[in-house]
Amino acid sequence: MIVRINIALFIFVFALPSYAYNFHPTATEWLVWPEYCKAKYVSGTVVGMNSKYAGTISKSVIKKWAITLGSAWYGLHHYCAGMSYLGRAIRTHDQVEKKRLLKHVISETTFTFQRTDNNNIIKADMAALMAQANWYAGKIKEALYILDHELSINNKYERLYTAKAAILKSKGDLAEAIHVLETGLKLVPRPSSELYYFLGMYLFEKGDKKASLLYAEQAYSMGYPLNALKNKLIAAGLWNK
Repeated sequence: MIVRINIALFIFVFALPSYAYNFHPTATEWLVWPEYCKAKYVSGTVVGMNSKYAGTISKSVIKKWAITLGSAWYGLHHYCAGMSYLGRAIRTHDQVEKKRLLKHVISETTFTFQRTDNNNIIKADMAALMAQANWYAGKIKEALYILDHELSINNKYERLYTAKAAILKSKGDLAEAIHVLETGLKLVPRPSSELYYFLGMYLFEKGDKKASLLYAEQAYSMGYPLNALKNKLIAAGLWNK
């Protein structure tokens, strides 16, 4: 409990009051939301229960996610609003608005994060979202602290590794970013196309194109959807599949 309080004070000192109860997703935001966000929105918020989306998610689906997500279910709508606020922050060119939206991401996701058990299946995703928001806000130290703390508890989730590697790469620490991804491959218990893909990308940038090709082949054999790495290998004359 002491650790949770300390990390909350360290990371979220600038957290704002919650806005999730008045959140209205756009049509696109609704479309890309995970099913559990839709289920919570239409069943756990007044604004959602009175929205045009009311009745679009069955009671059986709502019950399924309430059971599956356990402790995260109570404050889930805050985390889901945070997802959408991050998208809005990325899209806006207004720096004042971007800063405001990123603060909302942190405050909303914090609300859910602090009320969710450490072993919850989406706890690592929340940590990654908070880290990303801090990173975009220029608070790299705080972003890495969040990820390192979560990795000390949940080291089986690939998104934590890809998020940390991206931040390290943005700082110019390409070798350390690669090391983080390689560590993820060892510790994540299932094959991860995401880890394979980003390791391939970073190795290509490092100049190790043969190793990059090997990881690319594994990523694409698992159906990874982004073609940027494949296009780089094609341009280098290495991809002939």
